[in-house]
Amino acid sequence: MSHHIESLKSSLIPKTIRNHTKMRLAKKLFALAALANLASSVMGQEVGIGVSFLDNSGTVFLPISVTPSFRVEPYVGFFRSSNSGDTSTESTSSSSSNATLGAGLFAMGRAADNVQLYGGSRVGYVRRKQTYSYSSTVSPSSDRVQKTSGFLVAPTIGFEYFLQKNISIGAEVAIAYLRTSGHDDYYSITESDTKESTTTTLTSMTIRYYWN
Repeated sequence: MSHHIESLKSSLIPKTIRNHTKMRLAKKLFALAALANLASSVMGQEVGIGVSFLDNSGTVFLPISVTPSFRVEPYVGFFRSSNSGDTSTESTSSSSSNATLGAGLFAMGRAADNVQLYGGSRVGYVRRKQTYSYSSTVSPSSDRVQKTSGFLVAPTIGFEYFLQKNISIGAEVAIAYLRTSGHDDYYSITESDTKESTTTTLTSMTIRYYWN
């Protein structure tokens, strides 16, 4: 009986956690949408909300058209992944999380009545955490945690195709330069400073909704 109860708990808890995560995400999106609507009413500017998809991160945008040819776009993004593996004597797990807060500055231009082009750069503050855990019945267990933070600069070009006056889908490509520094806690025994600079190409699809 007790074994059945434990099995039932293990099957229900992950589902509950997923449901709570979805609820928190829905609340955040609703709050951002309400904020964008309020900003549109107060400032009299074209303000919207957007999300990225078909990429490795969940990014929410808040596009603000300062003028017809200039846009400011604050954004927040979060990405998390994990892996694990087990054998009869060993168990390993790893996880990686990445949070970004920043803004984009873009020049805007119309290529057609329902096609808008933009180009500029995104800048942002990035925090990363990577963990690795190893346990074994025949050798000592170990853990490793790396925490870093830094800044991102990403020259970006993209376009939007307007399905309706206030709804668009689009795509963008960016060349991102990321510089981070932090600490590497190696197997809970030694700690060292770490610095890293990377350049990578980022692509994403977007959907945006505009007020006004």
